Amino acid sequence: KVMGKEELDLHMKTIEQQQETLRNKKGEAQTFFQSMDQKNNQLFNIHVSALKSVNETMMGLIRNML
Repeated sequence: KVMGKEELDLHMKTIEQQQETLRNKKGEAQTFFQSMDQKNNQLFNIHVSALKSVNETMMGLIRNML
């Protein structure tokens, strides 16, 4: 089927809207993953700090026992 100019214009507008929707969804996904990555890093740092505190406490106890 051969499309007329109006049909082609409408089809192009639909495709452009779909592309814009995809760009928006991509941006939302990138923001989500960046946020999750930051939260993961924060949790890792909290875990490391907790382990260091436990280690320092144990070393202090051992020093006091000697």
